[in-house]
Amino acid sequence: MISQKEMDEIIEKKESLPEKILSVRNRCEALGVELITYCIERSLKEQAIIYRSTRGISEIKRKAMDLDARGFDFLAKVLIDVGPQNGRLGKHITWAGPGESYHNYGLAFDSAVMVGGKIDWSMRRPDLWKIYGEVAVAEGLEWAGNWPGSKVEYPHCQLAQWKGSPLKLLSPEQTKKLIDDMEV
Repeated sequence: MISQKEMDEIIEKKESLPEKILSVRNRCEALGVELITYCIERSLKEQAIIYRSTRGISEIKRKAMDLDARGFDFLAKVLIDVGPQNGRLGKHITWAGPGESYHNYGLAFDSAVMVGGKIDWSMRRPDLWKIYGEVAVAEGLEWAGNWPGSKVEYPHCQLAQWKGSPLKLLSPEQTKKLIDDMEV
């Protein structure tokens, strides 16, 4: 688990994220890439809804049991309490359940490349997405466009100090405290 000093650094870094987002957008714009930022903080409930929207009940139950077994019963409860969601099974929007995303702590953001005034979801201009990723990395961020295999997520950037799921770094008590502090 991380130390109190590292917990304090998380709060400090969170406060710097808006400046990083603006810097990435300005630098991209100077290079001819228009961005729209559409997600920064995401509540646990929102995360659970997105996670559940592309998964069947057996996978949901496995995730909830895993969270519960690791002491994150409050996150398992959120996942179960949001109930069934409509979505296309198998075409995952996120790999992270509640508490597993840096969005849940205000330490990540999603931006999309605009082409002709529309978001380039179909990756018609991979060159522009590459510029976005290069700029984000130059700003000290981790760009999920560099993630391995099926985990690639071009819009997503997060503060780069911590690798892996927040729940591998934070104890259940630390997680609860960070989340409670955000909701105040």
